[in-house]
Amino acid sequence: LDGPFGADRMRAWARMLVRDNAYAWGVIDTIVSSVVGQGIQTQSDLPDATEINEQRDALFSEWCKVCDINGVLDWHSIQSLIQREICEAGEVLVHLVSVNEVDRGIKRPVPFALELIEADRIAVEKSTLRVPESENRIVRGVEVDALGKPVAYFIHKNHPGDFHVARDIVRLPAANVLHLF
Repeated sequence: LDGPFGADRMRAWARMLVRDNAYAWGVIDTIVSSVVGQGIQTQSDLPDATEINEQRDALFSEWCKVCDINGVLDWHSIQSLIQREICEAGEVLVHLVSVNEVDRGIKRPVPFALELIEADRIAVEKSTLRVPESENRIVRGVEVDALGKPVAYFIHKNHPGDFHVARDIVRLPAANVLHLF
C-alpha cells in the first residue's frame, strides 16, 4: 500500500537514506541530540513537603531505569528513540501499558511501562467505511469517530517485514496510545 501521496514509500525511502548515507544519519543524530539533549527531567515541587518531593523524585528516578516494557531502554533512550522515529519515519506510537510491579522478570517501582511502536506496524491495510454498530470508520489502521478523533489503533503484533511470523493484528484503544508525529 502506498498511502496518501506515497507516504509508505516515502517512509521506506527515508529509512534507506538514513541507513545507507552517513550524512543523512548525521543530520538525524544532530536533530535528536539538539531536541532531546539530556532529556526531560522532572522535579517534584510541592510547597512545604521536602520529604515527599524527595520520595517522588527518587521513585521517578528508579522508574526511569525500567520504564521500557522490555526493560531494555531507559527514559533518556526512549526520548531519543521517539525523536529519531519522528524525524526518520514521520511518526511513532507510544503504548502506555499497565503492568504488574514484577512483569517479564522486571521489578518496577510503579506498575506502568512504555512500549514504542514503529509506524510500520500500523495495519494500514485495515480500512472500512463503517465499523458495525457504530458511526466509526477505520482509515489506514486508525479507527476514528464521526468527528475524526482516533478511537483505536490496529497494530501488527510483529513487524510486517518479518516474513516468518504470523500477521496477527491487535486493537489498542486510543486512550492508551500517544500518536506522535
